[in-house]
Amino acid sequence: TEAVKVLQRAIRRAGGDPRLAVDGRLGPATRAGAARCDQTELKRRFTAESCLYYADRVRARPSNQAFLAGWFYRAACLFIDPPG
Repeated sequence: TEAVKVLQRAIRRAGGDPRLAVDGRLGPATRAGAARCDQTELKRRFTAESCLYYADRVRARPSNQAFLAGWFYRAACLFIDPPG
């Protein structure tokens, strides 16, 4: 899936495995790469990769611009602690 591809690109950039295939399959190599990453750095990279993905969606279909702020907020939610 696209979400797994975003994760795989984040793992590659966060130091988990620079040779990890970006194939959209959540298999053992993806899980192992994620486990090797510093988790804060992986969240940071996943957020950045998510934002790039959303921006690409808007470039491909400008009518999606209306959703971009919400998509960016969704990506940033990894760093927002839930109340309580």
